Amino acid sequence: MLAPIARKVAADIREQEEKPWDKVPLNTFSLYWMAGSGTACTGAGAYLWQYLAQG
Repeated sequence: MLAPIARKVAADIREQEEKPWDKVPLNTFSLYWMAGSGTACTGAGAYLWQYLAQG
């Protein structure tokens, strides 16, 4: 009973590995989200660096 499901999952994983951008649309929102989150994480790391470096 689980064999068809496992085959479908394996096929989906294989397809996603071969064509990673087919099912994940690269639109304006996702580009702004990636740029904004990268900027925010970099800023937070720079701001907290003195506390993080002391360990």
